[in-house]
Amino acid sequence: MIKGIAHVALGAADFEKSCAFYSGALQLPIFACWGEKPNRCVLIDTGAGYLEIFEDSQKYEKGHWMHVALQTEDVAAAYELAIKNGAVSKTAPKTVHIMSTPEEHDFTVAFVYGPDGEEVEFFTMK
Repeated sequence: MIKGIAHVALGAADFEKSCAFYSGALQLPIFACWGEKPNRCVLIDTGAGYLEIFEDSQKYEKGHWMHVALQTEDVAAAYELAIKNGAVSKTAPKTVHIMSTPEEHDFTVAFVYGPDGEEVEFFTMK
C-alpha cells in the first residue's frame, strides 16, 4: 500500500535562504512552487522524493521538520488503515488543487498523528 516517502516538509526560518541552499547550492530542481509572500511553498525534487519547504513562519515551527508524506495509490485506504491501528485523525482524505508554476497539480492527501504524536501525511499526485 505504501510506495515510499513522497516528501518531507520543512518550516523554513528563512524561506529564501533555504530555497537557495537546496535548489541552488545543492542543485536540486524545483518541481513546483505556489503561494504568495508570506505564504509561499516550494516542492524540490531530490531524485528520491521531494522536499517541501513552507515559508509561513507564524503557522509553522521555524527550522524544523513538520511531517513526512508517504506515497500511496489509495490515500483513503491508507488513512483508514492507520486510524484502525491507533493513529489519530488530523485531516480526512481530500483533493487539493495547487496553482503552481510551471504547471498546476492535483494531490490527494490525508493526515494522521502517529503513536508518538508525529504528523504523517498520505499522499498521491494525480
